[in-house]
Amino acid sequence: MIKDAFITGEKLLIDNIQYARWHYVYRLFSADDQLLYVGITTDPYVRWRQHQRTKEWADQVASYSLQRFAWLDLAQDAERRAITTENPTYNIRSTDAGSQQQRDAGRRSAMLRALRRA
Repeated sequence: MIKDAFITGEKLLIDNIQYARWHYVYRLFSADDQLLYVGITTDPYVRWRQHQRTKEWADQVASYSLQRFAWLDLAQDAERRAITTENPTYNIRSTDAGSQQQRDAGRRSAMLRALRRA
């Protein structure tokens, strides 16, 4: 049972035990404020560096915004809503519910692995 939860620094602590990192929904914008991409990460800097190495559109990014969430499922919901309603240029939108379930399962697995290491 989760009790006495409080937030300190960049980690959520429960009874002084590290539970999880923050989850960020990030938006990348062009110089003319066009929304290019929406994503989710626990480390915005590392994720940005990955985009710089792997995405041909990374040089178009002029600014970004971050939304911080303590819980992964809330961040995932916000990311899905943003992709659906804000129509970022470079996000791949899947209409296949199975694909979404696979991504969700993969994210949950990553979260559990991180919790076990903590």
